[in-house]
Amino acid sequence: MLQPKHCDLCIHSKRDLKTGLTCGLTGKKPNFKSFCSKIVFSDHFKINASQLLADIQNLQKLKTSIYSNVFFLLSIGITIIVCTFSSLTTRLLKAFYPTFDYASWKYFTAIFILNFIGIQIIFVGIYKVYK
Repeated sequence: MLQPKHCDLCIHSKRDLKTGLTCGLTGKKPNFKSFCSKIVFSDHFKINASQLLADIQNLQKLKTSIYSNVFFLLSIGITIIVCTFSSLTTRLLKAFYPTFDYASWKYFTAIFILNFIGIQIIFVGIYKVYK
């Protein structure tokens, strides 16, 4: 923990415009390595501790919700792509072999749009994690 953040929680910390943050017990700048053994939490910390714990729990619920949504969206997008890929390639070949077939071309276009939607669903899921 950073020393100024550590000292902000303590009732012994003193701030001055000339010297900055000093310890009320030693009268010196904080010089401990990891934590101060003489810390006494201020009332401000005690009041806000319950709110901080509630915020942490809400963030954990939000994280779980985001991951489940991402998994759901990725599975839908991948399922769409996998299920329509063979039809996509088959209809593309039928549309141009041996002559142009308009019905196969319409079917190919519909499957291509469906694949595009599947890719977009995957990107929406990835964007939620990125955000």
